[in-house]
Amino acid sequence: MESGGETALDMGDASLQHQVPSGVRESIVSTWKKIIAVGALHAGLSLAAVSLGAQGSLQLSGTIFDQNRAPVGNAEVTFRTAHVSQKSRSDDFGRFQFAGLTAGPAKLTVHRLGFREFTLPVEVGSADAEKPLTIDLMPLATDIDPVLIEDSRGRLQEFVAHRKQSKFGHFFDQNEIRAKAPRYLSDLFRSVPGATLSPASGSGSSLKLRGCQPRIWLDGVLAEGADIDELIPPSEVAGIEIYSSWAGVPAQYMDRENRACGTVLIWSRQA
Repeated sequence: MESGGETALDMGDASLQHQVPSGVRESIVSTWKKIIAVGALHAGLSLAAVSLGAQGSLQLSGTIFDQNRAPVGNAEVTFRTAHVSQKSRSDDFGRFQFAGLTAGPAKLTVHRLGFREFTLPVEVGSADAEKPLTIDLMPLATDIDPVLIEDSRGRLQEFVAHRKQSKFGHFFDQNEIRAKAPRYLSDLFRSVPGATLSPASGSGSSLKLRGCQPRIWLDGVLAEGADIDELIPPSEVAGIEIYSSWAGVPAQYMDRENRACGTVLIWSRQA
């Protein structure tokens, strides 16, 4: 009897399908599809709302000054927690701000060419962190021992000769590099016309001259495709030549396929 009941039910369903006109069936199917789509949309909006709600609504701001209480602009400010790292730069008035933060412990690091690195632990969401911070940077000592490279031998003589002959390049010898105390070699380019820096995938910055990546040579060897801060730390550089265009580039370092992107020649202390 059970099998007969199942057969009768199947036959009843089949007869019902024959009784419903095809146009009505298509309308019913279309209506159900719309209902399913609307339900999925609502579910997606609910998930999005949960995601947005998980983002922080707190902020951290402050002003950076030098030893004379003058604002320090273009300082690199890094906000870092166990899970998040953000970077910003102070404006011309020394001000910086981070938004969308969540409560908890963090570390603030400030770096500016010519100043000592400043690190400050902060507790986001606390009463102290809600007020704008005041950060005082201390200058680096400049009474360094002179490094004479005019009498240098070997390949570093090229740097000396290029500097004497060129009217187009920008040059930094070891004395000038040490006086500026850059954290990364790319920091030297902040005063070079036509140079732009952007955060690199690792540490430091990626360099572009006139909008494209320059050819970089280290001790006479082409560093193909490398970011400048990957090659050598500033403390190991004896001299650097920067040519923003083809003009003035020594003949042996010219690249006709890359003439618009400039050339950088780096000479290490071992050159």
